[in-house]
Amino acid sequence: MPPKKANNASGDEEPVSIAFMREMIDQHVQKAYYKDFKDQQEKSFRSFVQIIADSTNQRTYNLVSEVQNLKNSLQFSQISNAKKTSDGSREKLKELNRATQCLARM
Repeated sequence: MPPKKANNASGDEEPVSIAFMREMIDQHVQKAYYKDFKDQQEKSFRSFVQIIADSTNQRTYNLVSEVQNLKNSLQFSQISNAKKTSDGSREKLKELNRATQCLARM
């Protein structure tokens, strides 16, 4: 059976060889293979980026939580120190009042 002929734009018939057809099929198969490969690579890259984003978000959350805990601890320490200081000031004020009363009695 002779090779089939294809019509080109000018209407002339041009013979198409089996080798040409095989080459065209191989190119089509390669395009499909590389498209699948590209899609797989894209999916892997998206997963990789998602993992990095999730990890960064988790670390950021942990850091914010730790800073908040430190801030709360510092505030508690400052409040505790302020109470101790105010208690000490009250005692000194009482001592001064007693001393003033003793001096007033003399």
